[in-house]
Amino acid sequence: MTHHVTTTTTLRSHRAAVVATALIAVSLLTGCAATTGSPASPDSPASSASGAPVSPISTQTLAGAPITLPASGKPTLLIFYSVECGACVDVTKRISSISTTFPEADYIAVNVAGEDPATQDAFLEYIGNPALVGVEDGGAIVQAFSVKALSIVVVTDKTGHVVLQAVEPSTETMMNALRQASV
Repeated sequence: MTHHVTTTTTLRSHRAAVVATALIAVSLLTGCAATTGSPASPDSPASSASGAPVSPISTQTLAGAPITLPASGKPTLLIFYSVECGACVDVTKRISSISTTFPEADYIAVNVAGEDPATQDAFLEYIGNPALVGVEDGGAIVQAFSVKALSIVVVTDKTGHVVLQAVEPSTETMMNALRQASV
């Protein structure tokens, strides 16, 4: 039994190190050191210096279907997560509760830690949100949206402009952003 606890602890420590390494690598790819700047504070809106929409990124879902982010012609809500992130579970469950209110939006869960697809699928099944589509990121999505932390939610409007980028936003904040993005 002690061996099992040690193995579990070691695996958790390894996963936490993988998540930290992935976020540092993404920060370096985007030209920002992990110790400079700060991620968006809870419920803080994003600002775009150029005002330009995010350039579309072609990728695929965990099931292998092609997908473009952000979706063209409709709002897109993205949650950047790792299965080891407790706050990500809470935020993702809140997203589940609002997906029925705004069924016209795309709901995307972007895994930034490189966890295997089966683990990601189990996480999304645990959340119980059939509207949430899992996507694994090799760094391009994180870079395009300038994400520097886990549990960040990004909402884009129909043209790909970011209307919200916040760490652990409230349900009300996400709903307001989706309303704005749907106009």
